[in-house]
Amino acid sequence: MIMTATTTITEITPKRRIRAVFYAVNGLGLGHLTRLIALCRAMQAQNPLLDALFITTSEADNLLNKYGIPYVHLPSKNLASQSGSLTYRRLARLYSAVVNPVFDVFQPNILVVDTMVTGSMQDLLNVLRFGNFFKVYVHRARKLEAYEDYTIQAQRFYDLVLTPHYRDTEVIPMPAGFNVPLYWSGPLMLTHRHEAHTRQIVRTRFGIQEHEKLVLISLGGGGDDTNPQTLDFLLRMLAPIPDIKLLFAEGLLRKEAYQGLGNVLVTSEYPVSRLLDGVDFAFASAGYNTFHELLYFGVPTMFVPKLRGYDDQVLRATRAADKGACLVAVEDENFEAIAQQHLGVLLDNEKRQHIAQAACQYVPENHVQEAADAIWQAWQLWDNPLPQEPISPQEG
Repeated sequence: MIMTATTTITEITPKRRIRAVFYAVNGLGLGHLTRLIALCRAMQAQNPLLDALFITTSEADNLLNKYGIPYVHLPSKNLASQSGSLTYRRLARLYSAVVNPVFDVFQPNILVVDTMVTGSMQDLLNVLRFGNFFKVYVHRARKLEAYEDYTIQAQRFYDLVLTPHYRDTEVIPMPAGFNVPLYWSGPLMLTHRHEAHTRQIVRTRFGIQEHEKLVLISLGGGGDDTNPQTLDFLLRMLAPIPDIKLLFAEGLLRKEAYQGLGNVLVTSEYPVSRLLDGVDFAFASAGYNTFHELLYFGVPTMFVPKLRGYDDQVLRATRAADKGACLVAVEDENFEAIAQQHLGVLLDNEKRQHIAQAACQYVPENHVQEAADAIWQAWQLWDNPLPQEPISPQEG
């Protein structure tokens, strides 16, 4: 049960030190890690007495240093596979050998897990079953065919399932026979509008003249092997257009794939969303974070959705395009022709303005603070359960 949104922060802020573990796996992008950093910061904003510790396999774990968050790093499956030094079985044993003592030593009050319900290698099963702390599962929707029954049923180990989508916009399978609360928070992002750099600051920083347009290319964290091919086409398509400057948001996971960009401006700023108020339009993949940030900041965008095993980027982008909030070009045999058509739309000032307005209506808010509220409120109910009414002799 979640308390109403009218509850004030001062009413729900705990008065003692609380320890929380955040568990973020590695992916082809930075989505898992970024969502949990955003949630962690929002929870700490409400309760400065929150002590956070991350467990992560992300190869971009150094981003936690940026926010002063301590963490335990586990080798990712991708890195283990490339090195050949760890078999799947040994990697699983290593995960469990590290994860279980972390909980024994840190003794958390709260656990927040993103996407991988029992951990990357089932390494959370022990603490989920026997840990006496409040457990939160951040359930980003996935392709329906990608769900397995055990991943749905394993949500029964959690005290709260938080889904970062608007209510009933996605299918969120829940465990049958268990009354696990489901909270629809709406989109979670790391940057609020008031935290972004102003348009003038961005344009001055990159030397953009008054008559020039700044065009962003953002293909996610950099873990997708098709990104170089996509980038090559976009650069060739945009190079002949006068009075535009291209800004490439370098993937933090595989920087080496994007060298030699000539006169294209390159940024490795994280989060890149701080630059979006200075961008005139964009070309981007449609991962959860990139997608929601661009629409939230009202950037007219042509999305190039990438194929994923779990995440349906095509569906995410197409739904928004149906509302006029963006443009979509799928990388099939018609990709180049459709991209050229969309470029014509993005170069039209009036059409760009219509897309920007629709984008802001599609993703009007960053709901990370409401999500943090929901976690604190549900935790307080769990930590301080309502007293039970005594059973009368007639009922006993």
